[in-house]
Amino acid sequence: MTALRRLAPLLLFVAACAAAEEERDDAAERARAESGPELSATTLALHEVAFLYPLPAKDDAGLIAASRDLGDGRALLPLVVTKRLGSIVAGEPNELTHASLRVVGVRLEPCFRAARDAACTRQIRFVLQPVSVDPSGVLPTTTLDAAVHVIYDLPREAFAELVKAIVAARPADVASAPLDVHPVLAKEGLAGPYARAIEDAFVGAAKRGDLSRVTFLGLRGRGNEWQLGGVDVARDGSTKPLTIPASDARIQSFVLQRGTESFSKSVVPAVDADLALLFDSGKATAASRDDVARALHVANQIENPTLRSSEDTGCAACHTVASSRLWAESTLGVRDDRDRFVSSSFDLTARSRPLGDPSALRALGYFGSDPVVSPRAIHDTALAARWIAGDRNTP
Repeated sequence: MTALRRLAPLLLFVAACAAAEEERDDAAERARAESGPELSATTLALHEVAFLYPLPAKDDAGLIAASRDLGDGRALLPLVVTKRLGSIVAGEPNELTHASLRVVGVRLEPCFRAARDAACTRQIRFVLQPVSVDPSGVLPTTTLDAAVHVIYDLPREAFAELVKAIVAARPADVASAPLDVHPVLAKEGLAGPYARAIEDAFVGAAKRGDLSRVTFLGLRGRGNEWQLGGVDVARDGSTKPLTIPASDARIQSFVLQRGTESFSKSVVPAVDADLALLFDSGKATAASRDDVARALHVANQIENPTLRSSEDTGCAACHTVASSRLWAESTLGVRDDRDRFVSSSFDLTARSRPLGDPSALRALGYFGSDPVVSPRAIHDTALAARWIAGDRNTP
């Protein structure tokens, strides 16, 4: 027994070394998985990582429909999954809304992490909205302020081939620019060769992947109320409702009350306490500059993908933080640069209209007929482009 007691510390030391070695091996394996040889560094412009389609003039034939067959009998967004979401458009059954859903945006995500220490998951993300087209072309094509986000997990090889296909389709004269409606799609149109090439690439990638998550932003009330939620989708097609971060709720509601020069945003479950100050123009106007700066600091963090993600931030905060931040900076004359996302590699400029409208909840899509690309969407895209280019460091 005495000999065993003397050996105990040595045995513990050996076990600890073995555990540390195993942890290093796991870390090395994760690193190999995240930067495998098939993901050699590729430089992409912002609009080659996030694609915002132009709205068509007279028909929607150039936009990918929710019912688009991937070529293996699966629809891009299965109707059965759509039925399991909350109401997308108030007063309209989801199966009817499903028929009008079209892809208006697509984004590549090379390293989604379900948790901070999780391995990277490659994804392609489709943004769909109900699209309404006037067949005569007299009235502009428009969208309803509702959306469905369809996420496919991709094998590493499939993601790498998607990137290669995007590079192969690149016109020789394309230039880097701030993220907006895709310049080549706008120039050539939805029936042009570039549109056809990237559609084939997107659909082909989804065919090789697994539908993993579908989220929605549903329009309710008198056009001033929205609900946000979603489901995780298993390989067998079964679904599990998502919970709102920091709560047990499955739906987050957002109600906007506005006057000519005032607004109030009500979110349930509530957002960060400091951030909530920016959701009431009256309270923010009466607050001290230090309190407003503290709220702006939180807003910067939410718009910074190196600090916050969908796994720790409620849907409503991400979708409405930009208009509140912009309002506070312009109207109250307060600016706070702590934790603001920056990048020396890309122009992070966002088109101003209609980002400042408190009822514009779009991140990558349309507010009526107006394109919207939120700062958070631009920052996500810049970070993804850096990752694909081989830069795994934060900006």
